[in-house]
Amino acid sequence: FEGACTGTFLIEIGVTINGFCFEREVLNLQFVEILLTNYEKIRPLTQKEKELLPYYIKAGALAMAYFHLDDDLLNVKVEQQLERVKLHLKRVENVNPEAF
Repeated sequence: FEGACTGTFLIEIGVTINGFCFEREVLNLQFVEILLTNYEKIRPLTQKEKELLPYYIKAGALAMAYFHLDDDLLNVKVEQQLERVKLHLKRVENVNPEAF
């Protein structure tokens, strides 16, 4: 996990899903299921966490966009980083809570 949060683990799961569960920029729900099945062997998610997960996947995408923006993108234009920011912002738009 990224150490993104000192509170809920759900933001960490959202960041991890963004890192490992997208295939050609489409959320692969089978990958999410595999990740969560194995995660829950150690720490089961509450019902509320399961309901909120799609929103934390979106939050994870925003956190990752921020990471790329915070790496001095204002002063040093790195096209690859800017593309990663755009990619993560698209994920925020495209993750559909009803798909879960």
